[in-house]
Amino acid sequence: MHVYNRMGTANKRLEQLGDLTYGQSALALSVAVASATDEHGEIAAPVGALQGEFQTYLANLRRALTELLDDIEPFLNRAIDAVEQDNGTYEGVPATERTFVAAVAPIRIN
Repeated sequence: MHVYNRMGTANKRLEQLGDLTYGQSALALSVAVASATDEHGEIAAPVGALQGEFQTYLANLRRALTELLDDIEPFLNRAIDAVEQDNGTYEGVPATERTFVAAVAPIRIN
């Protein structure tokens, strides 16, 4: 349950990060910054400050998501081993010693 709940939280944070990075919110900020740029390419101070705060927020959001995923990893590895043992597919190598590669890039972490 710990892993399942944390994965739900990770998915929500990933969706938020996606929106703020390349979604409608990112587009709205880009339009605001472009609108506040003068003919010499200078951004008005208040908008420039907002843009800086936004970049800091994005960095903090990325860091928090990474920390959450690091927290989930040991629980997820134990869950993988337990499921494989239960369904008879465990080959004796713990999940912590394997590298998992998705066949298709995930849209959501789940």
